[in-house]
Amino acid sequence: MRTLRILSISFSIVYGICGTIMEGGNCTVSNNRIDATTHKFLSDCDDRTYCAPSHSNSSSPQLNRRDGNNTTTLVGGTCMKRLCRKDEFQYGFQPTEELPPLCDRGSFCPDEGSGCIPLRPSGSYCELERNYQCAAPPNWGKLSSDFNLNFNGSVCLQSKCLFANVTLGLPCVSEKTTYSGYSALTGSQQVNYTVANDNCKSAKVHLYCDSSSGVCERMKGLGVDCDNGRECLSTNCVSSRCVEPPGQPAKVKPWQYALTTLSVIASVVATCVFLTYSHKRARVEKYYEVMDYYNEQMSLRSSIIRLHSAAASRLAKEDDY
Repeated sequence: MRTLRILSISFSIVYGICGTIMEGGNCTVSNNRIDATTHKFLSDCDDRTYCAPSHSNSSSPQLNRRDGNNTTTLVGGTCMKRLCRKDEFQYGFQPTEELPPLCDRGSFCPDEGSGCIPLRPSGSYCELERNYQCAAPPNWGKLSSDFNLNFNGSVCLQSKCLFANVTLGLPCVSEKTTYSGYSALTGSQQVNYTVANDNCKSAKVHLYCDSSSGVCERMKGLGVDCDNGRECLSTNCVSSRCVEPPGQPAKVKPWQYALTTLSVIASVVATCVFLTYSHKRARVEKYYEVMDYYNEQMSLRSSIIRLHSAAASRLAKEDDY
């Protein structure tokens, strides 16, 4: 799903007001809806259950529920335990609670969790921005995007499954969905993030649907003007420019390697010269210190000898008298 891609800004998800009716309670199917701000599925039931409809067979007030191209007449429903989940860690459940099962390959779990459904073919109804609900085309290996822009070569656009196979210069279908949340830095400032999706062939040839011309064009490189990340090869548009995505490893240029190597060599040579000079200067200072000590000792020894000689001469003269 496109909304799981890494965002350039950090969001704290706003879940919207969920229902409070627990398992076994009465609910109204027509209250099933998508929150206009967060696009989260909401109903009268709590996050552990879904509103299971009851087909019209009594005098109860009837409701019309549209599911794709089909309209089913329904009456009030009952909150039943969810039969499946689409996320590894389902929201609303405690860590110790048993989670509904994940769907097998070839099927998906709808937003309400009413049970696994086979993947829908091209042209069929799908829920908002839910690419994973669409069946892959026969040549899905050539259409599957390395930018996570489609699901095995299929996309959900305007609630319809389509193949992402439109080539350069041909008319395309695009859709922009704005999600709202709160900044993780401030906690109170609301931030909007727009996700663009289309059915252009994004694998290998890297195309996007231009909103002004309505045809597929080549994705843009770094530094080029853009309106959203779908237009950029980096899938990241900041301040109307295509930039590197967050967390991208820094690319070191050859001249930077050379400059770094020369700097390291120069630092080592300078350190060796400085240490050699310091050591030599310390040896010279030590040499002069030893010489001063030697000269002082020799001078003291000479003084003692002269004093001894003078005293011996005086005693000899006294003996003669």
